[in-house]
Amino acid sequence: MLWQIPIPSFAPAQPEIFLAITILALTMIGLFSGHHAFNATYGASIGAIAITLLLTLKMTSSLGQAEAVGITFNGLFISDTFSVYTKIFLLSGVGLILLMIRSSLVQTGLALFEYPILILTSTLGMMLMISANDLLSVFVALELMSLSLYILIALKRRDLGASEASLKYFILGALATGFFLYGASWVYGYSGTTNFEVLERFLSAHNTEKFPYLLVGVTLIIVGIAFKVSAAPFHMWAPDVYQGTPTPVLAFLVTMPKFAAFALMLRLIAGPFSTLMHHGSKIFMFLAITSMFVGAFAALTQQSIRRFIAYSSIGQVGFALIGLILANEPGYRSTLLFLVFYLITMIGFMGCLVHLSRRGHELNTLSDLNGLGRHHPIVSFCLGFFIFSLAGIPPMPGFLPKLWMIQTAVQHEYYIVSVIAVLYSVIAAAYYLLLIKAIFIDISADANSTVAVLKTSCAESLIVTYGLIVLLLVLMLYPNPLLTWTSQVASALMFF
Repeated sequence: MLWQIPIPSFAPAQPEIFLAITILALTMIGLFSGHHAFNATYGASIGAIAITLLLTLKMTSSLGQAEAVGITFNGLFISDTFSVYTKIFLLSGVGLILLMIRSSLVQTGLALFEYPILILTSTLGMMLMISANDLLSVFVALELMSLSLYILIALKRRDLGASEASLKYFILGALATGFFLYGASWVYGYSGTTNFEVLERFLSAHNTEKFPYLLVGVTLIIVGIAFKVSAAPFHMWAPDVYQGTPTPVLAFLVTMPKFAAFALMLRLIAGPFSTLMHHGSKIFMFLAITSMFVGAFAALTQQSIRRFIAYSSIGQVGFALIGLILANEPGYRSTLLFLVFYLITMIGFMGCLVHLSRRGHELNTLSDLNGLGRHHPIVSFCLGFFIFSLAGIPPMPGFLPKLWMIQTAVQHEYYIVSVIAVLYSVIAAAYYLLLIKAIFIDISADANSTVAVLKTSCAESLIVTYGLIVLLLVLMLYPNPLLTWTSQVASALMFF
C-alpha cells in the first residue's frame, strides 16, 4: 500500500511563499550579477515587498466570509483578521525603510547585495511569527528573523564595533532561545501539545491551579519574547548592539522586529494562554514598570545617540506593555494604537538620522548634533517634530496614544501603573528635550564639526520623512479609521 502524503493548502500562505521564492531567486541573482548586484537586488527587493503587500491586501476581501480563518501545514500556520492586518502594517513599514536607507547604504560604503536580501529574510520570519499557530512554528520563525538580524549587523566586516555587536546579540539571543524552548518543553510536558488551539482547549477544560509548573513554562516563553522587544530586565543586549550597528541597519532593527514580537505576544496571551492571564498580568506589570524605570533614568545619562535610542526605546516598550497587563480587548487595542504611532514616529526619526549619515561623518554623540538647526534647518524641523512626538508632548501626535493608554489603565483600576506611566512620561520629556537643546540651542565651537561639513543628498529618506509627518498629522486629526482598525484587530484576537 502506497503512503498518501496529505498536500496542505497553500492559499493562506501565499504572501510568505512568494516572498520565500523571491529571496532564493534574488540570492542567485546577487551571486552572478557582479558589480551590479546591489542595484539589481535592491530594486527587486522593494518590488517584492510591494507584491507581497498586494497579495496580503487581497486576502482582506475574504475576511468577512466564513472561510476567513485559514489554518494549514498541519495546524502550524494560521491566516486570520489579526495576522492579515498586522502583516499589512509590517510590510508597509519594511517598504518605507527599504526606500529610505538605500542611498545611505551606498554613501556609507555598505552597498552589498546581501543587505536587502537579509532584510527580506528577516521580514519573512516576522510574517511567519505573526501567523504562527504552534510553539514549534514560533520557534522556527523567531530563529529565521533573529539569524538574519545577526548577519545583517555583522556585514560591515571591517568594523570591529559591528562584529562585537553581532556577537553579543547572537550570544544573548541564543540564551533567549534557550528560555523559550525550555518554557515550551514545560508547556508540552503538562499539556501534551504545542498547538495553540488544542492548548487553549486544554487550559480551558482543566483547573490550571493543579498545574502550577505550567505557569513556569509560560513565564519562560514570555521571557524569551521579552528579549526580542528589549524589555527590562532582558534589555542588556540593546545598548551595546545599537552602539555597533550601522545607522541604516539600526533603522530596521529598532522598529519592525519589535512590532512582530509584540504581535506574537498578543497572539499568545489572547489565545492559548488567556486562561492564565490572572497570573500572567503580574509578569507584564513587572516588565512594564521595570522597562519604564530603566529606560527613563538610563537615557538621562547617555551621550551616545545610539545608546540613547536604545534606552528610550526600552522605556517606550514598557509603556506599550501596559495594555498587555489588562489582558482584555481595550488593553490590546491601546497597545496596538501605541505601537502604530510609535513605529511611524520612530521610522521618521531614524529617517532623519539616515539622511544625515555619511561615511566619515556619522552622528555618534549628542554633541555632534550641536548647530544642526543652523546648518540643516529642514531636517532639524523634522527631527524636532518626531522628538516631541516621541516625548508625547501635546499637541503632537504621540500624545494621543499615551493618553488613551493611561485612560484605559485608569478605567480598569490599575492606578499604580497609571501613576508610574505619567511619571515616566515626565522624565522622558526631559531627556528628549536634551536632543532639542543640542539641535536648536547649543552651538558647536568647531567650524569643522560633523554637522558643519555634512552634505546631505539622500532624497529618498527625506521624502519618506515628509510623508510620515503628514501621515501622523492625519492620524491625529482623523483618528477614527485607525481606531476602527485597531478595534477590529483586537476583537479578532478575542475570538481566536
